[in-house]
Formats: sequence, C-alpha cells, structure tokens
Amino acid sequence: MVVAGSLAVAGAGYAMWGGGGGGGEDAARAEAPPPRSAPTQTPTQQAGRVGQPVEDDGMTFVVEKFAVVPSIPIPREHPVRDEQPLKARAGSRLWVLTVRVRNDGKTSADPFCRNGHARSVGADVYTRTQNIAWYHSWWDKSVLIDANDKLCGAGIQPGSTETYQLVYRIPKWQGETWGVLLWNISAENDRHGHTNARVTL
Repeated sequence: MVVAGSLAVAGAGYAMWGGGGGGGEDAARAEAPPPRSAPTQTPTQQAGRVGQPVEDDGMTFVVEKFAVVPSIPIPREHPVRDEQPLKARAGSRLWVLTVRVRNDGKTSADPFCRNGHARSVGADVYTRTQNIAWYHSWWDKSVLIDANDKLCGAGIQPGSTETYQLVYRIPKWQGETWGVLLWNISAENDRHGHTNARVTL
C-alpha cells in the first residue's frame, strides 16, 4: 500500500494534467492505509493543523477554515454567462477552504495558478473511504468569488499577504475530509508538488 504522504505527487500530477477543474467530482484515486492511520510525513513535507502556519517554496500558508456552504453568490458585474450562485451537484457538498498566504520570496508569486491561468492545483483536499484516498482539486470557478480578485491575476508581491477562498465540490460517498496538501505551484522547479505542506482538517 502507498501511504498518503507519498501520494502528494500523484494527486498534484492528476490535477495538473486534466484531473483538475472538477473540484472533486473527478477526484484522483489511490490506495491508502486504513482511515485511522494518519498520513505519513515525508522528509520534504511540513505538517500542521488549522490555524497553524506551514511553509513551502517561499510561501507561508495558514488554513483558517474549511466548511460546507449551501451556495456562493457571483458578483453581478462579473462578465460570465451564468450569473447563478455556485452550487454543488446532486449528491455532493460545496466546501470552501479559506487560506491565508504570505509571500516570503523575492519575486511575485501565484501559488495556486501558473502563468495567470486557473489550473486547480496547489491545494488538494483529500478524503478517505476505507482504504482509498480521494484527492479533490479546487473548482476553477473559485476565481469568480469576490474575495479572490487577485487569484490567478497579478500574484502576491514579496512580503505581502492574500486570503483566498477555494471552492470544492466533493461527493458525499467519497468519505470524510482528512486534510489538504498545499504547495507553491509557481516555484520554478516544483510545479507538481514534490515538496508540499500537509494540514489536517
């Protein structure tokens, strides 16, 4: 079996090469230990809990909250075809991850996007059902939320902090939320999350 700590690359690669954008309804699947076994920490991975800072590739992440919401309104002035609120599909729940990010590097960085495009990577929530771990990338429509006006835009300037709300649509049958893997996708040599930080939810 593969421990969840070793699955960070699998989940990240899935989101990068087409598994992302579904926000969890097309989640990556991999073997994992029984649900009571905590993911094993790898040498390149920091671990923390909600409210605690963790670091990866020049970025400091603090997960402030992870909660279910019924829907999320889209600003009327946003140029989108469908102005209906964001909702989960039948059989799924809509989750929002509120994460604060500080850029400790020397150049502008967009930890959850690459070249200004929403790739739905950099923050994979994982759930568990028996011996299966499911990885859920954030929904690319997260960029429509008011609080995310700088998500996949100009990036975070050195020394600055931004707070994002990343949305996930997670099927109810795919178990309870276990944690989230965070990494700086804009890091030059780590777009696939070979180093990352794990936060237990």
